[in-house]
Amino acid sequence: VPPLATSTGQQVYRDRGFASCHGDRGNGVYDIRHALAKYTSDESLAAFIRNPGAAVPRITMPVFDGVVADSDMSALVTYLRSLRVAAPPGGTRPAPQE
Repeated sequence: VPPLATSTGQQVYRDRGFASCHGDRGNGVYDIRHALAKYTSDESLAAFIRNPGAAVPRITMPVFDGVVADSDMSALVTYLRSLRVAAPPGGTRPAPQE
């Protein structure tokens, strides 16, 4: 992960309120660290961020289309990818911490 993209993406993450639900490291009230694997391309993750309801009906996450500038989206996605928790060998993931 390029350092500049991470720092810019981290700033966007904080400035646009992602940390209020997802915590500083992606493990807040709504833990996103494992969910990131569902979006296999950066484009699909960016599309979800722009309009989460299009992928997950009745989701409580707000629409960020027009809130996160297109010029910042790539850095935000790069930062989010840096938060991802890798699955251990064998493909299973540990249960979320409560």
